Amino acid sequence: MQTFTVDPRRWWIGRLFGRNPLLRRSDRIEVLATLAALVVALVGIAGAGAVGTAIHDAERRADADLARTRHPVSATVVEAGAVTAFDGTRIPVVRARWSTATGPHTDAFPWDKKAVPGERIQIWVDNRGDHVGSPIPLRPAMDAFTAAAAIVLLTITLLASGLALLRRGFHRARDAQWDREIRGLANDGGGRANGATPGKSP
Repeated sequence: MQTFTVDPRRWWIGRLFGRNPLLRRSDRIEVLATLAALVVALVGIAGAGAVGTAIHDAERRADADLARTRHPVSATVVEAGAVTAFDGTRIPVVRARWSTATGPHTDAFPWDKKAVPGERIQIWVDNRGDHVGSPIPLRPAMDAFTAAAAIVLLTITLLASGLALLRRGFHRARDAQWDREIRGLANDGGGRANGATPGKSP
């Protein structure tokens, strides 16, 4: 019957406190760097959640403010035409009339739909009854998730890239050190192969 032994010193994190003579300083530094990256990643995830919550709350408040300060009304088209922009583009505009609690209003504004005099159109006005642009629909949940996911992805990418560069440097240093030690064993400091004696084949 085969038995299994659980030895924490054999775990990956055990390199930090292990006494194995094969463990190098770079091994311990690599473990510390990885642990630091994990801590930073956890902090980044928590920060991303806080940012996402802030964005969600801000957009919910903006939606509530728009609902209080803007509302649609029905207006009657008085004139329909177009104006020429500085770049030569023709922009369709209408002049319309509408009434609110603050009194009658008349204004001209761009209108990207076909309209004819006498037609009823729906526009947005503020609390004073003045024409304003139609509100852009906000997506608090989606915007919050997108921002949080972007922060998490950026944090993980930067940490992974930093760890990859660190490990690559350590691996190169280890390989170079092993090469020096192997050459030292082979040459034994005197140009002889290990275990060989002058004048005899090894």
